[in-house]
Amino acid sequence: MVALTGPEVASPALFETIVGAQVGPMLAGHLDKADHHRRIISGNVLTGEVVGTDGFLRYPYRQLTVIAEGDDKDEFMGWASLSPSKMSESRSFPGHFLCRKFRPDARLNGGRRAMIMSGQYDDMMPMDILPEYLLKAIISNNIEDMERLGIYEVAPEDFAAAEYADTSKLPLQQIVRNGLDYIRKELE
Repeated sequence: MVALTGPEVASPALFETIVGAQVGPMLAGHLDKADHHRRIISGNVLTGEVVGTDGFLRYPYRQLTVIAEGDDKDEFMGWASLSPSKMSESRSFPGHFLCRKFRPDARLNGGRRAMIMSGQYDDMMPMDILPEYLLKAIISNNIEDMERLGIYEVAPEDFAAAEYADTSKLPLQQIVRNGLDYIRKELE
């Protein structure tokens, strides 16, 4: 069973299909009428993979998510705008207090920045580790520190919520995947 979900879907649906099925037929007739670009994701918005309308359902996902690409929007002040329509983990945005449904899109809203040691990841992690120090050890390929900080207890998906809330806009899941691959290669 595969769920068709997302803010761009007019009629969410369930499909009985197989892994590797073509995505296009599942989308037909279920999307909102719109003239903007869409991002089709095999999986959810935090950990899924972009497949497009001519792509295929990826293993192990049982969900298709459709969100707006956001490349057609031009906002005054961009990411620095205090518009109430913006969603943020920070309480500095008015949208945090409005408690309404948010229609996410694929925009990054700002460029990548240096890692800020603020403890922000700690609230988003499902386990009790020091994620910022672990990420720094991974980036510097320091195997001893990676092992000491718990690289063997994490998976890239554990960092999905932290990546969403990250003010530095770093690809945390990819950093963790690279660290796990590096350790595997070095220990062979």
